[in-house]
Amino acid sequence: MVLITIFCTILPLLSKIEWSNEWGKLLRTAATTNALSRYQSSVVIYYDIFSEYTPLELILLEILICTLTCTFVGVLMFFLSLYINKIIAVAGGLALAISLFPVLNMHPLIRYKLARFVPTVWAELARIATVDHTYYWLPSLTYMVLFLLVGIAIMTSCIIYKIRHVEFNWENEDM
Repeated sequence: MVLITIFCTILPLLSKIEWSNEWGKLLRTAATTNALSRYQSSVVIYYDIFSEYTPLELILLEILICTLTCTFVGVLMFFLSLYINKIIAVAGGLALAISLFPVLNMHPLIRYKLARFVPTVWAELARIATVDHTYYWLPSLTYMVLFLLVGIAIMTSCIIYKIRHVEFNWENEDM
């Protein structure tokens, strides 16, 4: 899903893309000035990320984090549907998706603490090097990857245990 999204984003611009591993003058200008606001653009470009990663590194990290986050949410929903029920699983997935909005709108000190437990916020990886009121509000890349991998592994092992020890009633619930 993540790769399809990236491919569909790049495909229409394919003839206009300059294939280099530098950020480019246009992005640097947009990040350091208010040029995008003159055109009523809602896109925000964070200048601090330019010194941390190259464009190729950032897109590969985005693919990694977004894929792990989608996998985490999917496994969480499967876990909740096995251990509780399907309605709670859907509500849990929805709650995780919606929880990014309160995190984005909180005080920076609280945001930093809460962002450590809301993986849907981590998709904004370009903000990882950006300071907001003296706080880096996204956790480290190592923390994100370990949190997601450990969470997926724990839930997967619980799912496998439940599947091996439960008798399933295979009825069509749609009727």
